[in-house]
Amino acid sequence: MMILKRKELKVMKWFYGCFLILILAGTFYDYEITNLFQGNWTLFARVTEIFGEAPAMAALAVPFAIFAASNKRSTVYDYILLGIQTVFGLLFLVYFGIFRYLKPEGGNSHGEVTPTMLLIAVLLGGVTYFGLWRYFKTKEREKLEKLKYAAKMMLLFAFTVVLLTNTVKIIVGRPRFWTVEDPSLDYLPWYKISGPVFSNDRMSFVSGHTSNAFIMVSFAWMFFYETQWMEKVLYASLLWGTLVAAGRLFSGQHFLTDVAFAGILTVTLFLLFHHRMIKKYEGTV
Repeated sequence: MMILKRKELKVMKWFYGCFLILILAGTFYDYEITNLFQGNWTLFARVTEIFGEAPAMAALAVPFAIFAASNKRSTVYDYILLGIQTVFGLLFLVYFGIFRYLKPEGGNSHGEVTPTMLLIAVLLGGVTYFGLWRYFKTKEREKLEKLKYAAKMMLLFAFTVVLLTNTVKIIVGRPRFWTVEDPSLDYLPWYKISGPVFSNDRMSFVSGHTSNAFIMVSFAWMFFYETQWMEKVLYASLLWGTLVAAGRLFSGQHFLTDVAFAGILTVTLFLLFHHRMIKKYEGTV
């Protein structure tokens, strides 16, 4: 069973310790630290910008592929359910989230997606989804049933992270780093609420890219009884989330506290969901 072992808990403690130090430093020197890093490693920043949110896209789509693969299709209701699962799976696996970051406009990190790009995104999404469906279809029924519960938790976790992240963005209404011309006038600390707002240039806190990148940790649940793979996925997820966080600083899209709080938010939610799964498999819920 995928209970976090001492080594993994130690890594988690290090993660929390480092990110809390970043929050503390950013609380007093947020603009100065961000200004020091922005504009560096531009290629690295662009790569993490384009692919940073891919884990969230996958975490929303993979569960539907698992649901579709486990569908028995014995009644009309089952076929309707299969259709719904397929539609949602395709919807979330469309590569629109990647393509919109290929040509940034203005100070934003995203830009227009042309009809041709959208068509390619849809085709790639369809091929990927049906490839996943075929893969999970080869799994034994018992294994697939175990994956279904992990998929439900994964889907709920991803939705929760995305919803909470965007809610905080709207409520706080913090201007992005690149919009700050005079720090003494335009800069707002993370704890000062100026929302609600719906303009992208004032939705800096918390970083959506960073929180979505850390959603990758939920793929550890796909290996609930394979602790070796679970450990590797967990470490890779923390590394990828940290790299994306750094990329958002280098791109000038976010402040230090934006990315640090985003990481803490997603990993904390992961641990809460993970605890729920352990209780479920122990038969106490």
